[in-house]
Amino acid sequence: MMRQVWARLQLLFAQGVGTLVGADKVQATVLDGEVLNNLLRAEPYGFSYRPKPGCQAYLLFPSGDRSFGVALVIGDKRYQMDLLEGEVALHDDQGQSVRIGRGGIVIDG
Repeated sequence: MMRQVWARLQLLFAQGVGTLVGADKVQATVLDGEVLNNLLRAEPYGFSYRPKPGCQAYLLFPSGDRSFGVALVIGDKRYQMDLLEGEVALHDDQGQSVRIGRGGIVIDG
């Protein structure tokens, strides 16, 4: 019984690497080597970004259907900033950033 539940859960979620990234879709290779095309990209309202190939993609497949997926979160540890607890920042792959930190707003770049 638990194996069946675990197998179903594995069909719902996946972690992979973005290989082709477009404005509204992404292609990802998941950890078992499966290539998934035309995954929808979900972005928070008022914030847009265009990740680079090699990014980490966390995927959801409604009803466990691998032919339709949504990239809920796309991150990239290659460009992660070192922030203090409670700080936030906007940044890109070229080192440009706007940090809201303990000392106020700092713009670098």
